Amino acid sequence: MKFDYNGDGRADLATWRPSNGNWYIAGQSVTQWGTAGDVPVPGDYNADNRTDIAVWRPSEGKWYVPGQAAATQWGAVGDVPVPADYNGDGRTDIAVWRASEAKWYVKDQFTTVLGAPGDVPMPGDYNGDGRADLATWRPSNGNWYIAGQSVTQWGTAGDVPVPGDYNADNRTDIAVWRPSEGKWYVPGQAAATQWGAVGDVPVPADYNGDGRTDIAVWRASEAKWYVKDQFTTVLGAPGDAPAVARSAVLTGSLGGPQLNTSKLAITSCMTNAPMPGSTAAHLNNDPRPGLRMDTNVTVDRATGTVTGSTRIQSLYQLEGFTGSVSVIIRDACGLPLAQTNVVTGGVNPIVSCALPPGCDRTLPWSQTFPVAALDHASNIEIVHNWNPQSIIALYNRYEPYITKIVAILISIFG
Repeated sequence: MKFDYNGDGRADLATWRPSNGNWYIAGQSVTQWGTAGDVPVPGDYNADNRTDIAVWRPSEGKWYVPGQAAATQWGAVGDVPVPADYNGDGRTDIAVWRASEAKWYVKDQFTTVLGAPGDVPMPGDYNGDGRADLATWRPSNGNWYIAGQSVTQWGTAGDVPVPGDYNADNRTDIAVWRPSEGKWYVPGQAAATQWGAVGDVPVPADYNGDGRTDIAVWRASEAKWYVKDQFTTVLGAPGDAPAVARSAVLTGSLGGPQLNTSKLAITSCMTNAPMPGSTAAHLNNDPRPGLRMDTNVTVDRATGTVTGSTRIQSLYQLEGFTGSVSVIIRDACGLPLAQTNVVTGGVNPIVSCALPPGCDRTLPWSQTFPVAALDHASNIEIVHNWNPQSIIALYNRYEPYITKIVAILISIFG
């Protein structure tokens, strides 16, 4: 995606404001298009070599593109919009990826499966044939799954996928940005590039028209664009969504044969009202839920304080396990705005259970985040990290249990 709104061959700075539906594009008049709850989906829908403003309305499954006689119905609530030029005709095609099925629905072209629930869809021209290729990135293992290519491991949990043409060979390169370090990892580059910090939104694009994707971030708290080796400038305001960024919505599935990614959506305003949520996960191949987490969260936007109480229970007898809790604030595209590990008494891990008859622990916690991050937030992710060597369940016989669980994803539409 070029994000070239004026057709001069350079990516333009642009933001979309959910509160009023306004588009703020450098060098252009403000344009109102869309409303709260929409998802910005800019693209070249008429093949005039200019990026068009557009929105997708999940509540209706409709695409609203200026100049088109009517909105186009394509997709449903829960889908991820993935507009791109899949047939190489120079027009952005309307498309969605359905996380629950890992299925791509490209209008008037094809429907096919690639990826798995929990992946992040990242279409791009990875083979240089002028057509967008289906691709996903899997946060759990850092694997890239690209149609027609071998699986490639690049990145780790907590990274943000930032594919682009970083070497000007007309092929999309896989790449990730690591918020915890502020570093960009691009294959073929001698070392990672430090640019950005936790809370920034990566906005890679070709800002100078040289055919290379430039490393850049948008800092929501300042509404400032930092484009490496080129410029730093303000455009937009805290709470905007930069319209030079891909949609990257992280999803998950509840339960499964192993400890898995669990998602719980709660519709609520970001006020001081408590937001309860609970979910359960299976242990190994036993069909019964083995662990249960119940969380109550309160968000105070005025102070930036997120307060929670998490109850962890084992439905089996446990000999013992330890674990820790972290909190991630994400924007409407699933990108992290802020994150931290919960610390009690100066230590983490903070949850432990020992000996039968099992585990029943309640963990109160409170973390303070930048107010600007909460202003721009769309969801809060509560992550429980269990020590894989410490989880030992006792039923019929001792048996070790495995890995890490993202316990509760609480969606807050504010």
